[in-house]
Amino acid sequence: MNTVYTQFQQALKREKQYITTYYDNIQYPCLYRKVDDYKNTSNHIEIFYDVATPIKQGQLLTYGGKNYITLNQESVENDTYYKSALLECNLLLPVINNSKRYDIPCYMYNLTSPTVIESNVITTLDGKGEIITESTEMIKNIDISGKNIVNIIGGWYKVQNTYNIGGISHVFIERDVKPADVYSFTLTSDANSYIEGSTTQLTASASKNYTEDTTATITYSTSDEKIATVDSTGLVTFISIGNVIITATWT
Repeated sequence: MNTVYTQFQQALKREKQYITTYYDNIQYPCLYRKVDDYKNTSNHIEIFYDVATPIKQGQLLTYGGKNYITLNQESVENDTYYKSALLECNLLLPVINNSKRYDIPCYMYNLTSPTVIESNVITTLDGKGEIITESTEMIKNIDISGKNIVNIIGGWYKVQNTYNIGGISHVFIERDVKPADVYSFTLTSDANSYIEGSTTQLTASASKNYTEDTTATITYSTSDEKIATVDSTGLVTFISIGNVIITATWT
């Protein structure tokens, strides 16, 4: 009889709570323990879970409405359950992937050398930092050319470098100046061909710094109302055969 297995299953039956994977949104049962460490002000918890549970080091998990990163995975010298320490995330890192913005939960350590640099030309705030998060293809492929400048913790920072080890991505940042705003405006139709007497709905999407502006004011116009008309919502009605240009304007 495997006493450890029996005791763990009994404890899991009595006290189990569920942890949720951040990216896949899958729930797994576990035992939850809060770590009381007066020397460490960061919020740690420990979870105990069956060895068959697909939780791994570096994984982002959600519990009680908060995001955590899994720092390790220990066997506790048995083949029944694993133990992992979770560190509560304290930052959302904006990452641009395929012209779309994703806010990735991360943990950021204290800045190094957060000092004011003054000269007779300019005054700037120095500062470098390290961020950790789950190692994914999006994070592995983050732009480290210095062009990826993000607005976090009250300032603008560029990504200097990254490395990945044990399922955890380490992202290094440095204080920089605010970049120029990036605007994007697209117009799409719900049809591929247009026939006299039919309609099509146009959809305009306006974004600033890779975030959609849902409050944008967009107007539509047609180059020839004898061929096609367009209303304020972007609905086009084709009147007769011919060439026409429908224009959407983001004011």
